Amino acid sequence: MSAALDMDGVTPMRSRTDPVARARAIAGIIERDAPTIEANKRFTPEVLDALHGSALFRTLLPRAYNGEEVTLPLSSGCRR
Repeated sequence: MSAALDMDGVTPMRSRTDPVARARAIAGIIERDAPTIEANKRFTPEVLDALHGSALFRTLLPRAYNGEEVTLPLSSGCRR
């Protein structure tokens, strides 16, 4: 989970790309690992790295905490 530790503190979340676009960019990794995820009932290390690396865990986090503070409708677009 090295991507989880790569917080450079320089790139504010609001200047990053669209979270829906970032979610689509890693969809292939999630689809590829879906059988393993279902069988083991947990994310694979590669999926966790992709989620952390694309900052998708920070979408609902307030900006004051280096999050994106996206709206709930936009957040639901990330899960589709």
